[in-house]
Amino acid sequence: RSLKFDEVTGRVYVGGYNEFGYFESDPHGALFYRSLSAKLLDGQKKDFEFVWKVHLFKGGVVFQTFSGAYVYSQDSLKVIDAPSRFQFSFSVSDELYFQDVSQGLMKYESRMVLWAEQ
Repeated sequence: RSLKFDEVTGRVYVGGYNEFGYFESDPHGALFYRSLSAKLLDGQKKDFEFVWKVHLFKGGVVFQTFSGAYVYSQDSLKVIDAPSRFQFSFSVSDELYFQDVSQGLMKYESRMVLWAEQ
């Protein structure tokens, strides 16, 4: 459903239905898939349906679903629940924004989703 190529690591980050992770090549160029959603702990939302967008953001990777965002950074995974539903996400000028259907425009900052200041 979504993908993003990281030129620094050579990884291809992908998101699908209840699954996200990355492809990485070996020295011979063969691709191997590594699941990141498998790292979700008990109690973390594992039934998130489709990953609609993948963002490379400040050294990490953000996977956006309707129900929330999954932030992968330094080999750890953090879940940010959407207040209602993250309809869209986009980056502008080194900032990451989410559009929630009930709360409006929100800005990702310091691993938290906050209201975007107007």
